Amino acid sequence: MATKKVRILVDHPVDGKKYRANDVVEFDSEAAASLIKAGLADDNKAAVAYALEQNGGVVVKHEKPAEPEQPPAGDGEQTEQK
Repeated sequence: MATKKVRILVDHPVDGKKYRANDVVEFDSEAAASLIKAGLADDNKAAVAYALEQNGGVVVKHEKPAEPEQPPAGDGEQTEQK
């Protein structure tokens, strides 16, 4: 899956992870587009370069949290034992 580096514009959590303004974060393209559309991030090369200058060149790779394990499939009813 393609990824995109963006500059975070405002302190904002994504998938439970708190990012701060001027963090440079690498998201999958779909998530990056959503954040940009919401006005929370900027993918302009100059904006990303500026943020990298400010934060010492640190790029954070966003990791989505693992999906919780689902219980075994069943009808949810317990059978009565005799």
